[in-house]
Amino acid sequence: MRRTLRLFLAMVITLTLTLVFAPSDASAVQGGSTTFDCFLLVDENEAIPAMTFTYSITSGVADSTANPPVSAGIGTPTIGTAAFASGATTSATAPTGVTSVDGKEYAQETVTVDFSNVTFTEVGIYRYVITATPNTSGVSTDGITSYKINHDIQHGTGTANMRYMDVYVTNGDSDSELNIAYVLLNSVNDDTKSIGIVNSIFSHNFTFGKEVTGNQASKNQYFTFTLTLGSLGASEKYAVDLTNADTSKGNEWTNPVYVESNSTGNVTAEFHLKHNQYISVQGLPDNFTYTLSENADGYNSTATIGDDYPDPVTSGTDGDNTAIGVTKSIKTGFINSRTGIIPTGLLLTVTPFIVGLFLFGALFVYMMARKRKTY
Repeated sequence: MRRTLRLFLAMVITLTLTLVFAPSDASAVQGGSTTFDCFLLVDENEAIPAMTFTYSITSGVADSTANPPVSAGIGTPTIGTAAFASGATTSATAPTGVTSVDGKEYAQETVTVDFSNVTFTEVGIYRYVITATPNTSGVSTDGITSYKINHDIQHGTGTANMRYMDVYVTNGDSDSELNIAYVLLNSVNDDTKSIGIVNSIFSHNFTFGKEVTGNQASKNQYFTFTLTLGSLGASEKYAVDLTNADTSKGNEWTNPVYVESNSTGNVTAEFHLKHNQYISVQGLPDNFTYTLSENADGYNSTATIGDDYPDPVTSGTDGDNTAIGVTKSIKTGFINSRTGIIPTGLLLTVTPFIVGLFLFGALFVYMMARKRKTY
């Protein structure tokens, strides 16, 4: 009897220890999706070109010295892109969490990160590394630059195109479940929390146009422009946007689709425009210089552009035809005018003839009527 009682008590104690001290078997949690923002800064009153930022996401490095420790990311999450349409809407007000930059406007797109095929089975902080593809500047295969991009201007260089994404997995409301508490996006350089990656188009455009006015001015006449640019990169090609101009006129001339600087960073090129046309040289660096002149061909010429000029020039008229140390996009051009005085004597000469013709017609009708009555 005593032996049976001792065996029974031993079984109870063993079962109790098992229930109290055995590790809990919490259910795994399936990842969902999260987003971060891609911001793009562009010069005021300058249209954004069509561009797409692509990203990769990989497992980060574990850090056992952190408090709490950080584990390397698991599974194979996927990541989307940030696609900006040509002429995307911009705002002069910096978004919340983005440092304001004078002379810049802001556009914003959302990037989705999908963890739905990742299963987390333990609590912890799981680190992933998001990297923006470096080749997002507007450089074509033949080396023609239309714009240049600075990645993540708020957090320095080097790893500026990278971000940590930390997924926090915690115990749920009960001992049998896990949940994803939150996801943080951090700078690789300084561990600063962030809502996204701030990029900047740090190059500039030089846009110039032609307007013709006056009662003796030809709206179909082409005028020759000479543009000299300096303080550029050595032996670099810069795109020329001819969307709002003619590419050529027979065998007489052809507007170039790019300009190429020499070894000292200077270039001079000729262009041809008629009324309400304009051309834009793209991708110019900070502190470039320019001089714009034209052959006015006997017209009165003024280095400016009027309020009725087509967009985008109206929104940012600069007027000057030369400047140095330029750190913004420029919009300028020439207004050519030719007005003639119409001689009033011409009207006096024509009027008597018209009156005489009218009287002759009336007399002819009267004579024909009399002739009918006679017969």
